[in-house]
Amino acid sequence: MKEEITNDQQKREFSLNFIFKGLKLSFFSFTTCLLLSACMLNNQIHGNLGSVNSPSVSFASLTPAVAIGNSSTTFSFQLTYENVESVNLQNSYIVLSYTGSVNCNSPIINNAQSMTPSLNITNCNGDGTLKVILSPGTGKSNNGTQDEGIVSLEVTVDNTLPSVFLGSPNPSIGGSSTSFDFPVTFSGADTINLTAGDIIVNDGGGGSCDAPVITDGNTTTPTVTLNNCVGNGTVGITINANVSQDLASNQNATSSASPTITVSNAISCPTGGAEGEYIPVPGNAAYGTSDFCVMKYEAKAEKDSGVGVGTIQAWGCDTDTDPSNGGNGSCSGVSADWVATLAPTEQYTPVAKVSGRPWRSISRNEAVAECQSLGVNYDLITNDEWQTVARNIELIPGNWKENKVGGVSAGNGGTDSNELNRGHADSAPYEPLSANASDAQGCDGTGQTCNGGTLGDWSLQKRTHSLSNGEVIWDLGGNVWEWVKDDYINIISYGLDSYISQITSTTHTNVFSLSGGTTTIARNAKDQFGPLGDYTSLSVGGLGIGNINNNAGGILRGGSWSNVTSTGVFTTNLNVGPSYSMDAVGFRCVFHP
Repeated sequence: MKEEITNDQQKREFSLNFIFKGLKLSFFSFTTCLLLSACMLNNQIHGNLGSVNSPSVSFASLTPAVAIGNSSTTFSFQLTYENVESVNLQNSYIVLSYTGSVNCNSPIINNAQSMTPSLNITNCNGDGTLKVILSPGTGKSNNGTQDEGIVSLEVTVDNTLPSVFLGSPNPSIGGSSTSFDFPVTFSGADTINLTAGDIIVNDGGGGSCDAPVITDGNTTTPTVTLNNCVGNGTVGITINANVSQDLASNQNATSSASPTITVSNAISCPTGGAEGEYIPVPGNAAYGTSDFCVMKYEAKAEKDSGVGVGTIQAWGCDTDTDPSNGGNGSCSGVSADWVATLAPTEQYTPVAKVSGRPWRSISRNEAVAECQSLGVNYDLITNDEWQTVARNIELIPGNWKENKVGGVSAGNGGTDSNELNRGHADSAPYEPLSANASDAQGCDGTGQTCNGGTLGDWSLQKRTHSLSNGEVIWDLGGNVWEWVKDDYINIISYGLDSYISQITSTTHTNVFSLSGGTTTIARNAKDQFGPLGDYTSLSVGGLGIGNINNNAGGILRGGSWSNVTSTGVFTTNLNVGPSYSMDAVGFRCVFHP
């Protein structure tokens, strides 16, 4: 039970004490309230400030979607700004950092004042890497703070094309039954797709061949195989561009031509029969010739009817008006032209036989008629065919004095005293010569001592030349001039007369065609009548002379027994017309299998 207050004094003390305590409580409560309010305000302020992030810029991806490319690639960097009120992206804030040999155009900025601008970088040349450095300050907030910039990761710039190398074919020699494998090596490529349609076949007379067969065409080391090559000559291949590609989208260029194979499918030439002996000649793609057969010796006149049938007209002409009785004159004068009105119906047939002197005093048109009278596959040799034989001879070291092809300018180690043998040309004796059944007797009748051995020793007067197929031809240079079938009827000449060794595409720039032969390709004098190599360091070199500053219409080749330095397998004379004939002019037939 509570104690009851009873007296007045106690009541007054209680009341004052209560009032005092109440005032203290009220003050405490007020003070506490003020402090709590301040704390809450302080907490609110600090809380709000702590929730505001700094302005920033970032790449959507530190490396763009295309991270490797070449000069055709556009490298696109996408930017994103956050917590900024303004963006002002300019090239002055952008640095392109390179390694290697890379160099690009200045960046192209898209949407420069948006929150998501982009940078396009183009035309990056060289090889190496590229990265973008963005300086601080392109994005800002209202309170003055700004982004701190950013650096991208590197992209790779690659402008080196994949390469293609064609190795030596295996085997290098064969015929139609041979499979020729051409090894191919791709370097720097990530994808390869080699197909038969990507192969260019370079036919140098050895084709045609079946369509190329590709093995492992999606690898770095495919093989191209050629089968059933039915020609006689060379064949090689070239690989087209854009067969392979690397990660930067670079594609290979067209390859260099491969080393060639030699295709030999023996052709059948007349030999030892009524026509005499013809030898096979490898074709030459530069002159449009496939393998053909040519008379081993200059054409001889064989009696085909009447008295003395089967004998060779000793002098190749007849000084009598009646060709049936033989004759043995000097082949000069009108009466000596004994086929002028009779060819090819006179009593003589052109044969490639050893005995007898060459058939002479015959015009070009008569020579054509005589050769064609032998059959549908026979004809007078054309200029392209002559060049095919002469250039084959040129490249055989054994036909040269030093057993090397050409002099210093040819780069084959020969000296400038080197010469190609030119045949009987020194007027000793002053007449054409018959041949010898032995190819080792190449100086027969010249008074020189180059006989002996398999093919004889070398002499400038040696009358035989070896071909690349091992065959031997007589008197292509010297003995008598020989007609070729072509006409030269251009108004302007090829250029000034000169030794063949000094005729180049620079000294003789005129380009003309011949007509009536194998091809009508327009060529300069060197390509039409000269050798393949550069022999300008030789003064003469046994190559002969070019009497080409004329346009009479006919073409004589080779020179005669009396033309000395003007004689050689490349000698050319444009000074006479096709109806011309004389005792130093003969001919040679060809056979096309």
